[in-house]
Amino acid sequence: MLIKDLFRDSIERYINPVIKVQEDDINVAKRELQEYVITDQLREHFKECLDKYLNDKNKVGYWISGWFGSGKSHFLKIFGYLLENHQFDDCTAADIFIRRDETNTLKKYIEKINESYKTTVVMFDILEEAAKLEGKVEPIEQTIYKQWLSKRGFYTGKLWVAEMEKELSDEGKYEEFVQTIEEISNRKWEDIRPTRIGQNYIQRALVKVLPEQIPTESVAKDYIEDLQRGKSISASILADELLKYVEELDKQTGLNNRLFVIVDEIGQYISANPEVIGYLQAIESTFARKGKGKLWIAVSSQNKLEQLTEQYLKTEDEVNKVIDRFEVRIHLTPENLDKVINERVLKKKPEVIKDIDRLYERNKGKLSSILEFKDFKKYMPKLNKEDFINAYPFLPYHIRLIQPIYYNVISNSKVNKKLGGTNRSMIKATQGILIDSNINMKDKNIGELVTLDMFFEQAKEFIDDQIQISIKEAEQLDPNNGELLVKILKVLYLLDNDDKLQKDVDTIAKLLINNVDADFIDTLERVKSSLDILYKHGYVERDAHGNYKFISPEEQSFRQEAISRLKEIGVRDVNKKIKEVIDELFTITRINYKNIRPFDIQITIDDEVRNSRGLVCLNLNSVMQSSDELRKQQHLLKSIGDSRNIYWYAKYDSTIDEDMQQYLIFNKIIDEYRRKWGSDEDKSYFLRKEEQKNLKLYEDIKDKIKKSFINGTYIYQGKEFPIPNKSDLKSIFEDISSLAIPKVYHRFDAVGVKITKEDIQSIFKGNQLSIDLSGLNLIQDTNVNAESAVLKEVLNEIKTLKNKYGQCVGKDLLSVFDNEPYGWASEAVRLFTALLFKNGNIELNYEGKDFLDYNQSGVRDIFENEPNFRKAIFKLAVVVDASTRQKCQDILMSMFNKKSEDTLVELYINTRNVLIDYRNNISAMKEIISSNDLAFKDSIDKLDEIFKTILNSKTQGETINNFVQKASEYEPLLSKYKKLKNFIDNGNLKEYKKMKYFLTNVWIIELDRNDENIETKEKIFAQIMNDLKSESFVDSWPNVRDNFYKLYDPYVKEYIKTHETLYKVYNEKIEEMRKNKSFLNLKSEIAKGYILSVLTDKLCSHSISKFEVPCPNCRTFIRDMKTSIDAVDVYYEKAMNKLYEYLNKQIEEERKESEVEDPQPVIKHISTSSFPKNVLLRNPKSVKGYVKRIEKQLMEEISAGNSIMIE
Repeated sequence: MLIKDLFRDSIERYINPVIKVQEDDINVAKRELQEYVITDQLREHFKECLDKYLNDKNKVGYWISGWFGSGKSHFLKIFGYLLENHQFDDCTAADIFIRRDETNTLKKYIEKINESYKTTVVMFDILEEAAKLEGKVEPIEQTIYKQWLSKRGFYTGKLWVAEMEKELSDEGKYEEFVQTIEEISNRKWEDIRPTRIGQNYIQRALVKVLPEQIPTESVAKDYIEDLQRGKSISASILADELLKYVEELDKQTGLNNRLFVIVDEIGQYISANPEVIGYLQAIESTFARKGKGKLWIAVSSQNKLEQLTEQYLKTEDEVNKVIDRFEVRIHLTPENLDKVINERVLKKKPEVIKDIDRLYERNKGKLSSILEFKDFKKYMPKLNKEDFINAYPFLPYHIRLIQPIYYNVISNSKVNKKLGGTNRSMIKATQGILIDSNINMKDKNIGELVTLDMFFEQAKEFIDDQIQISIKEAEQLDPNNGELLVKILKVLYLLDNDDKLQKDVDTIAKLLINNVDADFIDTLERVKSSLDILYKHGYVERDAHGNYKFISPEEQSFRQEAISRLKEIGVRDVNKKIKEVIDELFTITRINYKNIRPFDIQITIDDEVRNSRGLVCLNLNSVMQSSDELRKQQHLLKSIGDSRNIYWYAKYDSTIDEDMQQYLIFNKIIDEYRRKWGSDEDKSYFLRKEEQKNLKLYEDIKDKIKKSFINGTYIYQGKEFPIPNKSDLKSIFEDISSLAIPKVYHRFDAVGVKITKEDIQSIFKGNQLSIDLSGLNLIQDTNVNAESAVLKEVLNEIKTLKNKYGQCVGKDLLSVFDNEPYGWASEAVRLFTALLFKNGNIELNYEGKDFLDYNQSGVRDIFENEPNFRKAIFKLAVVVDASTRQKCQDILMSMFNKKSEDTLVELYINTRNVLIDYRNNISAMKEIISSNDLAFKDSIDKLDEIFKTILNSKTQGETINNFVQKASEYEPLLSKYKKLKNFIDNGNLKEYKKMKYFLTNVWIIELDRNDENIETKEKIFAQIMNDLKSESFVDSWPNVRDNFYKLYDPYVKEYIKTHETLYKVYNEKIEEMRKNKSFLNLKSEIAKGYILSVLTDKLCSHSISKFEVPCPNCRTFIRDMKTSIDAVDVYYEKAMNKLYEYLNKQIEEERKESEVEDPQPVIKHISTSSFPKNVLLRNPKSVKGYVKRIEKQLMEEISAGNSIMIE
């Protein structure tokens, strides 16, 4: 059976290759409706569009997008047919479409629309309209306007003619005008209106048809000239014109009319005229606002609306405004096209399906294999019988694969390309393969398969002639397989426009399987051999992954020159460059072993040293050495017992040498041509492209070299091992290098954990270490464990360095432990050294300063920061024997009440702390002694000096030894200090100060030499003063106090009595003065105060207690008070004298005043009862009015010279 006999419809029948939306042939429209395939996806899209048209009037824009050949134009055209619902001879457009919908889903929408509305549809391809303008650009509003006029039958070839026809139609004179001009010219109007001579007939006809408006041919000429000048069509004017037309139809038909504008290929038009996207928004919004559901617009585009707006609009606000207007946005996908092509072109006769079924069942295993593409980046459904039957003789993936390829071919084409591209139908391409006489697929037997190269023939008109010639010439490279070479190049050309499939031998072979019985292995070998020929002759390129690429004739010429000059690149050049690549790949020179510490790793590449730091050496052997078995055997023997060296061999790959040679010759030729061609822009552009490809080749070579190491082996201690199964060199480098670390640094695991700066900081805050360090046994019962293995090792190395160099410097200590056998991190060494220092096992000197205590300022910084640690000097601490430590413990407890552990560091810390605390307290005590003249100055000063001497000891051991040895010196002094402190703490100091002040500043002054007990009192005074000058007064303080009060109490008793008597006698005299008649006649209160002050100045009314002597108010001694009491009469007489002085002055002033006869002002007595009564005050204003009336009454009296007394 022949393939052409499989199909339901004749495969050679005419299928319209391009859907034109403005196609107005009724038969074409009917056939398109009858053949239209409604897929599930299309059904949902139609449902969305119809529902929008039926139920929404606010937003009237549709955006239909899809790739070339996706059927977007066809979709819009069918949608237009449904809305306009043309009446054919036997049925309507809606009837045909509804019968095509097997689910009847769309029926209710279509019938409801046709019942409710009568729709006029204006459809056109804007690219075709733009092409008619021959490079000119007209506003899209005007293009729509012209298409609407054309729809009405008016002639838009000359827009002024169409305008005139529209105006005549509006006036109801169009038919009369046509009849008249045909009578005048004796020709059909359709024949006259395109001609130049037609204007004369038009002028004459206008005068006859419109005699009142156009009475003469001259007026007619002016009218035509005005029409020819044209008018600007804005979105608003366009909407007004269309709406007026629709409303007129409503009147004429009595139906609810609408107008729907469909603009095809708007996306490509926008690409050439980006501003159109803004005009579209204006048209849609104006249609919606003015039309209120009567005006609609739909457009088609290859790109989604979101893609175009983001590309051509500047702000997000502009983008959102446009997207918001086109609420219905539909994107058609290839899924539709598969089914459409299967239905329209490949639909099988029912009776042949069983034959294809048997073909499938017999070969489905093989078919599944050739339909499986590795690393295919596009969804590929599993092969099934139904898809195979539907697509045969094509394979199910063909349409899905070729559609975007065709799109790219056509879009990038420089030939046969009109504005915006060419609408080549995928349906036509599919049919073309079957009927092409060069392929003759239709006359082949069932079992034959379409191959991808056949699609090349259907796209030939878009492919440059030079490319086609170059492909054809390749046939001469191999007389036996020339046809296969050509097919491969065609496939590679097509795949160059696809980014989903691998372009390797396997893929190309599968794409060229031409029969279900074909031997794939044989095809694979033939394709591989043919690709080698094409590659060696410079027709194709190949990357590191085995993917091939079609190249242009110009690139082929360039590549062929490079191939002919390969010998210019020698082995040494290739080897040198490969080593440079390895250098680039192995930038890592250290590893972070177990995430504990970094180790430097020596690197050699083919015996050349690249990094010399570190004890472990990784010897890299490139592909240039990996095939040298003798070299490998030598390394196996050499590595026995050698823990430091590891030998890493790359897996041999011969293509690396070839590719590197090719890269270097290309580089050389590019440089030569750059100098030769200079500033020629076209040639420079070509060179830049070649340079980019060469850089890509270089990256591919790097990738190959990287993989050669990843897939290689390594030799260590006499054995060869496979490389760890990892994909990155860094991880492998670390894994391999890490094998040698515990061998070279065999004491490394004695630490085995990561130690950080924070761990060092923590031991200065308290003996608290992280749980990760607990296994090192550094701390025992919160104390430093000097018996810890790692601490003992550090202490031993400090001793060794001291013996070797005379001192142990931090940098030398770090170097010892950085080297084998330790490999300990700096942080670990610094932590262990800090613990030894804290425990008193070692002493520290930094920049000439000795540090004895880990709490000293600056100590932490030495251990926490490596640069400081490196400059520090360490030495073993002074030994303190057990007996001395015990005595130190006892002294701390007995004298200072301080309990301490029997460790050097704890004893040292506690000793320093108590001495520092005491010195601080002694400093305060000295101030008290000095300010109160206490008798302890010498003893306390001596105690302070002893403590200071102990604290100035140079080492921890020396401090403790001095503390114990000087105990006998400071013990009695400390006892005195404690007694004095207790004396003060018990509150006696205040009484001491009072006692001393009273005795030296009061009692000695008040002492009455005539007192009969004078001798006894003086003896007591002398005893007290002697006691206070001695340190023993704190011991005899009760006796001192007893003696003091023998003097103090009698004095206080007499003082209080005298103070009270003084107050009494002077107060009596003051009262006597107040009752004196002359005093009472005295008018001046100020004068009275002056008179009384003579007596009141001696008066103290303060009620004193026994603890306030002398009186805190008057501060008067007893003897002074007694003198004042005796002189009370004298002071009274002085007061009387002052009284008489003031009285005489008063009498003199009164006499003078009586001699002056000045009229006395009248005092007017006004009662408040005379003020206005019964006045109701409601607000602030009424209050102000009332006060004004009172003010007026009072001011009248004042103006008369009277004074006023308010009663």
